[in-house]
Amino acid sequence: MKKINGVILALVVAVSGVLPGCTAKQDFLDTVQNGTIDEIQAAISKGADVNTQDEDGWSALMFAAGFNTDPKVISLLLNEGARLNDRDQDGWTALMFALEFNENQEATEVLLQAGAKVNDKEIDGMTPLMIALRTNKDLRVINTLISAGADVNAKDKEDWSVLMHAAGTNPDLAVIERLTAAGARINDRDEDGWTAFMHAAAFNENPGMIKFFLDRGENIHDRDNNGATVLMNGVAHNENTAVIQALLNAGARINDYDNEEWTVLMHAAGYNEAEAITDLLLSKGAEINSRDVDGWTPLMHASAFNENPAVAERLLKAGADVNDRDYDGWTVLMIAAGHNEEPAIIGVLLNAGAELEAMDEEGWTPLMHAAAFTSNPEMLEVLIAAGANTKVRDSDGITIKQYAEDNEDIAKSKVIKKL
Repeated sequence: MKKINGVILALVVAVSGVLPGCTAKQDFLDTVQNGTIDEIQAAISKGADVNTQDEDGWSALMFAAGFNTDPKVISLLLNEGARLNDRDQDGWTALMFALEFNENQEATEVLLQAGAKVNDKEIDGMTPLMIALRTNKDLRVINTLISAGADVNAKDKEDWSVLMHAAGTNPDLAVIERLTAAGARINDRDEDGWTAFMHAAAFNENPGMIKFFLDRGENIHDRDNNGATVLMNGVAHNENTAVIQALLNAGARINDYDNEEWTVLMHAAGYNEAEAITDLLLSKGAEINSRDVDGWTPLMHASAFNENPAVAERLLKAGADVNDRDYDGWTVLMIAAGHNEEPAIIGVLLNAGAELEAMDEEGWTPLMHAAAFTSNPEMLEVLIAAGANTKVRDSDGITIKQYAEDNEDIAKSKVIKKL
């Protein structure tokens, strides 16, 4: 994505002052990015092409728009014949560069006054307005774009609307209010069935967003295509307890289930690394040993997917059963060994009394699960160091080493010699 490429480029330039792979063309682009009006004019007078591009399709105007804080440079290039609406390989225009990278909002204004297309989309379907909202531009910039004709109901390729981008990333309520006043639809849904309200609950750190959407008729019990509620989406992603508390205060049900019978606590335990969210849910009465359609408990979700072992510790202290099994007979330790990539989770479970040599219905031990499924050899190292039997065979007579040899990530590691 352009944001990533641009940030890397900006860092390179900040450290070295030059662009990678300098040529005469690149020298001019560097001058456009960092130079003064006089330096750039001198280069043009010597024959520099104002429409030159680098290997990614970034034009001189894009460099000026994104990284030169003097907006007069943009005017100079345009007066010298720079093409205003050229696109790079990712479909980005100079206007998008200005909104993403340039701290001087006059760069945006100069481009718009020159006729920059305000509703162009890059390859992911993002418009200039979406980019401005994603980078938390202030209300003045948003007003400028709307006044220039920006479509407040545009959608990207995942059906995220302008309001969804704003609700998910921009903490300024005034910006959200401006968009809705301009006609942004509140009830639109993306391809996953998420509304702007759900995006706010999941990704915005401002708890005031919850009241904003509820005051405008949004349903606290609304669900996405997977049956996940607003609260479930919130606890899975948002690390601000004030946002989750606002949802609970509004009547969100703490023990609801989604289509896979995942509870609110399962969503938090599996995907939110902030143990404070798990603590909050437990303090409000979340069921500690509920099961989903596969028989997984919140502890199993934490052990499988959460890279912060402190979340599992919180669940264990609250009474979760460390030797519980799912409907396939897999224990918590087996699930952790085969799914998680964080070795510390193994220590947490073993310290809580997890059975090291437990077997499932196929005769698989935790070490066998790790050998077959993990991509991190350290998971095996920790189990072996704890005393796991390396010579066990499953019910089909297959050894741990055989499973490890079929796992490319383990087969090429040093731990294979210990099996």
